[in-house]
Amino acid sequence: MDLEARIIHEINTSPLNRGLDGADWLAQPGNVVAMVDDGFALFDYVGGGLYAIHLFLQSRGKDAVIDVRKITETMFRNGVKVIVGHVPVINRRAAVIGQMAGYHYAGRMESPYGDVLVYLIAPELH
Repeated sequence: MDLEARIIHEINTSPLNRGLDGADWLAQPGNVVAMVDDGFALFDYVGGGLYAIHLFLQSRGKDAVIDVRKITETMFRNGVKVIVGHVPVINRRAAVIGQMAGYHYAGRMESPYGDVLVYLIAPELH
């Protein structure tokens, strides 16, 4: 499976997908795919240097933290000003990885898909 097909497949089959089509996501201007050895992250372009992160990593524990740090640093080197993560409250693993990678807890909010924990990172917080 080529990379584009893999990304589309991962988006379309993600248990947290709420109707997003992978091909449509890839076609959106400003969206970014950031690769690491054991997976990738998707960055939704929100506007004004703000991106929302979605992780598709095979790595676990310390290796996942290292991967998230690498991905985050790459985005900052390319001019991103703020990255936000909306972590479902049931996904404690992702919340811990985000915190260990330098993301800061900013609160909890309701989303159309349930309660999420909000994490932020910016170069000056990094």
